[in-house]
Amino acid sequence: MKNTLIDNSCDDFSMVNTLKTCIMADGINEIMIASGYWDLPAVSLVYDELLAFLQRDGTKLRLLIGRDPNVRAYQKSIPKTVDPKFPEDYIRTDLETLATEGMKEQYQPVVQLLLDYCGKKDKFEIHIFRRNENEETQFLHSKCYIFKGDADSFGIIGSSNFTKMGLEDNAELNYLETDGSRVMAQPVKGAPSKGHDFWFKEKWDLSVPWEKIFLEEVLKPSPIMPPEKPSKIKTPLITPYETYIKYLQMYFGDITDTSVDEQLRSYLPSEINEYSFQTDAVKQCFFIMRQYGGFFLSDVVGLGKTIVAFMVIRKFIEDAEAMGQSRSVLVVTPPAIQKSWLDTMEKFDAVSDGTLNGNVTFVKTGSIDITASGELAREDEELESDNLESEPEDRNYGLIMIDESHNFRNSGTQKYESINSLINNITRKTGRPPFVGLLSATPQNNSPEDLKNQIYLFQRTPNKSDFTDIEGGKLDSFFAEKQREFNECRNSNTPEAIEKLKVLSEDIRRKVLDHIVVRRTRKDIKLHYKEDAAKLSFPTVMPPHKLEYAMDGELCKLFFDTVNAILPPKDDEEKKEGKHLGFYRYAAISFFVSKEHKKLYEKRNLNVTGITRRLAKLMQMLLVKRLESSFTAFRESLENLKQYTLNMIEMIDKDCVFVCPDIDINAEFKKNGYDFEATRIALQEKIKGKHASNRQYRSADFKEEYRERLEEDLALIESLCGRWEENCADPKMDAFKEAVDKTFFDPRINNPSGHDTQRLVIFTEALSTQSSISKYLTSQGYKVLAISADNRSEMQTEIRENFDANCPKERQRYDYNVIVTTEVLAEGVNLHRANVILNYDTPWNATRLMQRIGRVNRIGSQEAKVHVFNFYPTSQSNEQIKLTQKAYAKLQSFHIMFGEDNKIFSEMEQISDADFRRLIEGEESPFAAFISELKNYKNNHTERYDYLKHLKAKELGGQLPGAECSLFMISTDSGRNTLFTVNEEEEALLTTPLSFIEKLHIDENAAYTGQTDTARYTEIRDKVMKAYNLHVAKSHITSHNISKNINDALAAANEIAKQLDTEEAKGMMRDVNKAIRGGNKFAIDKMKEYMKNKNQGSLFGAEITVDLWVKEMFGKIKIEAARMYGEPYTAIYRIN
Repeated sequence: MKNTLIDNSCDDFSMVNTLKTCIMADGINEIMIASGYWDLPAVSLVYDELLAFLQRDGTKLRLLIGRDPNVRAYQKSIPKTVDPKFPEDYIRTDLETLATEGMKEQYQPVVQLLLDYCGKKDKFEIHIFRRNENEETQFLHSKCYIFKGDADSFGIIGSSNFTKMGLEDNAELNYLETDGSRVMAQPVKGAPSKGHDFWFKEKWDLSVPWEKIFLEEVLKPSPIMPPEKPSKIKTPLITPYETYIKYLQMYFGDITDTSVDEQLRSYLPSEINEYSFQTDAVKQCFFIMRQYGGFFLSDVVGLGKTIVAFMVIRKFIEDAEAMGQSRSVLVVTPPAIQKSWLDTMEKFDAVSDGTLNGNVTFVKTGSIDITASGELAREDEELESDNLESEPEDRNYGLIMIDESHNFRNSGTQKYESINSLINNITRKTGRPPFVGLLSATPQNNSPEDLKNQIYLFQRTPNKSDFTDIEGGKLDSFFAEKQREFNECRNSNTPEAIEKLKVLSEDIRRKVLDHIVVRRTRKDIKLHYKEDAAKLSFPTVMPPHKLEYAMDGELCKLFFDTVNAILPPKDDEEKKEGKHLGFYRYAAISFFVSKEHKKLYEKRNLNVTGITRRLAKLMQMLLVKRLESSFTAFRESLENLKQYTLNMIEMIDKDCVFVCPDIDINAEFKKNGYDFEATRIALQEKIKGKHASNRQYRSADFKEEYRERLEEDLALIESLCGRWEENCADPKMDAFKEAVDKTFFDPRINNPSGHDTQRLVIFTEALSTQSSISKYLTSQGYKVLAISADNRSEMQTEIRENFDANCPKERQRYDYNVIVTTEVLAEGVNLHRANVILNYDTPWNATRLMQRIGRVNRIGSQEAKVHVFNFYPTSQSNEQIKLTQKAYAKLQSFHIMFGEDNKIFSEMEQISDADFRRLIEGEESPFAAFISELKNYKNNHTERYDYLKHLKAKELGGQLPGAECSLFMISTDSGRNTLFTVNEEEEALLTTPLSFIEKLHIDENAAYTGQTDTARYTEIRDKVMKAYNLHVAKSHITSHNISKNINDALAAANEIAKQLDTEEAKGMMRDVNKAIRGGNKFAIDKMKEYMKNKNQGSLFGAEITVDLWVKEMFGKIKIEAARMYGEPYTAIYRIN
């Protein structure tokens, strides 16, 4: 051979003949082809030569596919999908075309060659090039053919793609290089010459494997596949139970695929045990993530969510490029548990050569800003911040994982806006949003709005969402309606309202959460993962023990008056000046005279009034928690509030008022011994260089009434301080002291087995309460470890070695037997060498209680039982009981306002043992039993399972007389599946996957009738298809016009219905009416057209009746549905 141009002008210069010669040249052992596109007819042209080449030992073929911008020119038909993917949808269309044009048999040898060799490492590999070295989307338009041998190497570059058109039909221009030194040239300093081989390897290293997708998703499911080998299965018929199994395969097939289990297990560090429920969770996360763009990981406390999360991250990094995503991962955590994440990552990286550390970035949610609220805020470590501690790096993250995602339930916070903005930027730059994983044991803990905001982090087009069970996919409309119902019910305590809330919650669960939540409960593991359960030890959490403390009459009255002062009535008219705190110390900015001054403090969507209200609510929350924690803590906080109010009054009187969002003014007063002049000098120095909002004002800058309001607050605070000073009793602390030895350390409940020494875990929300408890216990000879946000990180080792049962035995220590902690240890830590917990302050939020208990109720606990103690106030007289009930009713209303639950197990409403156990164990996950059944079927009927898996889902089913209802799954070539039930009234109704599975489930021995009633099948199918067309053709109209548009359209529809003559047209008009109610834009527009033209002579024209017009309109709805998603067909059905 010699160097020459190749232009397909004759046989001597044809690309096909040149390739054949090069492939068969002596000594050639590696072929590398880069092509913008590739098709089977091209392989067929050089089939004999390629087969002979691949059959030889030591030969290798590498095919790199780019993306030709003009790829459609190679296609005989446009891909039959919405938003086709390159190259799979294009090649899939080619294969279908070859099969339908009668060439299936002609290409059988080529297909067999691909099945035999493709995907075998070091034999035939296919890669896809999508991004350059800068992670930017880039076309690979180049065409290059390289033939390497020990003695000679050849290279061809030019215009010919590896397609039939490129090899023999088109007028092309290519150049054959036969000088091996040029083909193999490598650029070096002083000789920057790049050869064919070096160029190809550069692109290959930036590409991603594609063989598996090609074989499993494109070639094997295509109609061009050779006939299957004869099966041992005797009957080709499918039974009702097998129809059910087929649907489970379609819905859960990825989860039961055991081929990736070994890969997932290889990620685990040696010290972490392998559990099937965790690998299944990882697979389910990916299954959901591909469908919906994100997922909730919501395993109950203590089952290793962080382990599952790291397995997801590790697999994602490995598969990212094949999924079209960057390998970069962002992890967002609360401050208290980031150390735990980092420690776990270090273990995972020990077996992955630093893969995680090189790709994972961490960012923490911030701590509460204490500068405005002073020491009161310092006292509460549970308060959430609106901010991230720092802005995440501006990188094209492919996956964002958010732990404790319920902290992102408010879309108005800075931290939510930061993450949301980051996702928008990534989407703008890369053309697709990152995947988002949300970790939360209780995703639906509060209002529908809270849940919606979290989901919107990965459902970026909520009015065109992926939730097929929601009318038109309109999440906005769905959640708006649910929030309205929620608001109506939450303000009522009637049985009817409670029942409505249950129905509302169930509707959200079935239509939304069931699709996107990965959840395993302890009940799931015991029922469906028996091998895992045998390796695990789950302690039994006993129902809470009640510890009572009594308030006498005077203290009871003081408690009621204090609650009433902190929490004024909802109705402003009932508020009385001097009777309720206004927290005016924190309202200075709302009393400015000048609008310009107010503007300095406005933030985003908050004016000064909104900011003032937020601060007041914050102060209310702090004082309420102190009051509930201990009376000693409350007295201290009340004294602080008095001093802060005095500080503000003094600044006004001295005509020198500091408003400094970035400086703790009260701390400066205290630091300077409340010497005003010294404090003034210190603050004037500190505000230098700060933001302009940190400044000194004159008294005249504030409205005169401001000082009056401060004086009113001060008078009430001083009155309360005086009364609390006179009543120095703390019956709760007294009850605690009495219970320490005889109750908490009772050997019958505290480590009764003797596996370990006795230990006690105490939770409190107030630092001052923690201090009081610690001092007392230390005085009694107990070895106390006090943990707060200030020392959690530095005491990490002491916590683990003294309280973590998973710590290696040789490292376990006995320095402490009591740990007194704030909420900082309520998550992300093991304390299960202890089996007794005291909630000194009982949380109002069920999630917080579960998290606390989860510290000792963990895998690896040695004791069989966990004991939980909660304090309850009691009163003696009826009058005192009424006052206590009133006070707690007011407190309950306040907590509900902040989106919390009822106080856990209040005196007035004790929870049953069964209900408590359900909280701890968790209900069985809705899909767990079905996944388990599918796995068991696969294990017991492997061959039949494989048969069903490869059976095309098209009109699979039959007639089953006596069945509860008829069922239909309508599919399209674009992969959209829509599920329907047909009730007794023969109405086709949308249903959810869970409901469909439940109704499709049937005994293994059930059988269809020998012959399906064709007429009945056709009748029911037509009704389902009509409902399907109405459902999918629903377009979107703006929410502020939706009610008026629908009402106007319904009025027009009713008017038209009166003019119809035929029953067929009347039936269609009823369906059109349903479409209008569902927001179908086409139907609404047609009604608007009718109203506009009805007074302009004949609306329909001389040749068209009203009946024909309705039929035409309904036909267009069907056409619109097919245009959007492809032609629908029955995939699975069962008629009764």
